[in-house]
Amino acid sequence: LINSLIILEYHVFPAQDGAANPQQSASAVSGEPIAYTPTILIPQQNMFLSAVLSALRHKNMKNLHQNWCNMVTSCLPYFGENLRQICMSVVHQICNNIEKIADTYKSDELFGELAADYAITQLQSLAIICHYCLLDTSQTFNQNVPSNNNSTVANPSEILNNLMNAFFSPIGCDISMFSKQNTDYYQSVRKIMLSHMPRIIASVAKLWQTIVTIEGNYNGIYGNSKIVKQQLMEFLSPISVHHSASFLAAIAVAWHERKNLFTNVKSYSTHQYTREGPEVRGMKGF
Repeated sequence: LINSLIILEYHVFPAQDGAANPQQSASAVSGEPIAYTPTILIPQQNMFLSAVLSALRHKNMKNLHQNWCNMVTSCLPYFGENLRQICMSVVHQICNNIEKIADTYKSDELFGELAADYAITQLQSLAIICHYCLLDTSQTFNQNVPSNNNSTVANPSEILNNLMNAFFSPIGCDISMFSKQNTDYYQSVRKIMLSHMPRIIASVAKLWQTIVTIEGNYNGIYGNSKIVKQQLMEFLSPISVHHSASFLAAIAVAWHERKNLFTNVKSYSTHQYTREGPEVRGMKGF
């Protein structure tokens, strides 16, 4: 219903310059009182973004996270000047969810509501949002794969790209009709997304580290390890191709922060060991 209302408002009320107030959406994150304002569109409502983020934070609603993410990804062309605020807030929350998945991926214990293939659906939602903001319409999931003109079998990446457009785009909506490159807010959200790429890389790298340490084909609660690894590659590959400089810079920043974190933990442990003395360490042995 919300999806249909957002699309209806987009066509009934044409966008106006300066119509979106950045302070309105900011209160959804800052925790200020939220109330419905009848005079503004749904994407500009504090209540809309707050509801999405609250649902994605709730660990007992994991089975509904995919529905909320599908609603957001389906409405991407209709968010207008609020695209940046909504995308960045949702992306950061998905990154938090992915990090929690990495911590509990190999555990057989349920943390919250059971959601089949939860890691896969979260990665798919993250990929759709980031690819929409960072890639042009003509850029498929993996364009660096050489094509064979003599082969009649379609590229698996092309098939996946077509399926994603079919299932996660509104009915009757052609994404190419939205000239994203000619809009200021699209250029703005692309720059902001690239500047937050280290945060995204850090979260998916944590999940990747968990996946690569698993031997064989592991079928966990959150999804098959082989499929999760494939989703990670399909998410990162086109970004590395079309934004190679920003991608490498993000990896460097994420690696530096992760290295400093391990260094601080190691130095703190060594310092504590030195301060305790042999008597205290001997008592701990008992």
